[in-house]
Amino acid sequence: MLKPLGDRVVLKVEEKEQTVGGFVLAGASKADTKTAEVVAVGEGVRTLSGELIAPAVKSRRPRFG
Repeated sequence: MLKPLGDRVVLKVEEKEQTVGGFVLAGASKADTKTAEVVAVGEGVRTLSGELIAPAVKSRRPRFG
């Protein structure tokens, strides 16, 4: 199992093809939506005074394009 350092996040990426109106589009006309699943989150970073600041992960399945 991977354990990220600091405020890093490990993602498992899935790509899904979406077509417009059910038609299959050729080449660069396709819109790919990438959905990811958060696998692991690091413990956070420390400030100069030694205080630990945990990362804020809002969703288990983020989307990005």
